[in-house]
Amino acid sequence: MLPVLLSFGLGPVLIAVAIPFQAFTFATSLWCSAGWTRACERACRGQEPSDCKDEAGRNDCQAAGGACQRYGLSWLKEGGRPAVAAGAFARACELGFESGCGSLGYLTLNGQGRTRDEQRAFELFGRGCRGEPLACLEQGILVHLGRGTRMDRELSRRLFSLGCGGTKELAGRCAEGNLEACAVEPLLLGIGACGAADLGRAQQLAKLACSRGFDWHCQRLAEIAGD
Repeated sequence: MLPVLLSFGLGPVLIAVAIPFQAFTFATSLWCSAGWTRACERACRGQEPSDCKDEAGRNDCQAAGGACQRYGLSWLKEGGRPAVAAGAFARACELGFESGCGSLGYLTLNGQGRTRDEQRAFELFGRGCRGEPLACLEQGILVHLGRGTRMDRELSRRLFSLGCGGTKELAGRCAEGNLEACAVEPLLLGIGACGAADLGRAQQLAKLACSRGFDWHCQRLAEIAGD
C-alpha cells in the first residue's frame, strides 16, 4: 500500500515523515479505541470494501469497521446526529463489521437518519446476527411480532437463544449511552423473550429510550401492555 505522509511542526522546522498505510491505520484505530472521535473518523475512512478480500485485508477492514462503529455511536449519545451515525454504521456494515449492520438496522427501524423500513431493518439485523447477539435479539423481536416479515414463533425462539446469553450486558451498554440496548432490554422483558415476562419492570426501563425519540420499541411495548 502507499505510505501516508505526516508533517510535524517543530518551531520553524517542518518535518515530513512517511509511514506505511497499514501502520497509520493501526495507530488511528488505537487512538480511536482510546476515545478520540476524530481518530475514529479517520480510521473509518482508511479502508474500502474492495480491500477486504485476503486475510490481511479482512483484518484491516475489521479494524476500520470497528472505528466506524465507535464513530457512529459517538453521534448517538445525548440525542446526537442520527444521519451522521447512520452513514458511519453503513460503512462499518460494508466493511464486514456485523455490529454496524445491527446498529444501522436499529436506526432504520426507528426512522432516525434513514427512512423507517421494518423489512430493511429485518435484513440488516440478519447480517448483524452473524456476529452481534444484539442484532439476533432485534431480528427475533421482529419475527416474534410479525413486523417486517411473517410471524414465526419457532424461528424467534431460535434467534432469542442466540442472543439471550448477552442480555446481562445490555444494562451496561445502556449506561454507556447505547440507546439501542436501552430500547431492546425492556421489550425483551415485556414479551418474556429471555425468561419470565415482567411488563411493569419493562415499562420502567423503557423511559430513557422513549424520551429520546427512538420510539419503535416503545410503541410495541405499549401495544403489548394494551393487549
